[in-house]
Amino acid sequence: MVNLQLDEKDILTERDVIIEERNQRVENSPAALMREQLDAAQYLNHRYGVPIIGWRHEMEALSLEDALAYYRQYYAPITRFLSWRGMWSRRRFGRLPRPIMA
Repeated sequence: MVNLQLDEKDILTERDVIIEERNQRVENSPAALMREQLDAAQYLNHRYGVPIIGWRHEMEALSLEDALAYYRQYYAPITRFLSWRGMWSRRRFGRLPRPIMA
């Protein structure tokens, strides 16, 4: 969960994947597109008005810096929960490092 290595090519590939998922689930379905627009109009000041997968214009604007900032903020050992069954040995596993939260 630390030391992620990304480059611009990785971001472009993944961005194309999520845009294609949106095309399949929303853009190519008139009913889904209408439902998305109705939710956006009905829930103007609530998270229900924002599609789970996101708006297309936001996906197209994603950059390497955006991905790394999200990763640094949310993908850190301090934000995870570890469930363990059995004997725990700190000597074997050590301590989880505390990341610098941006």
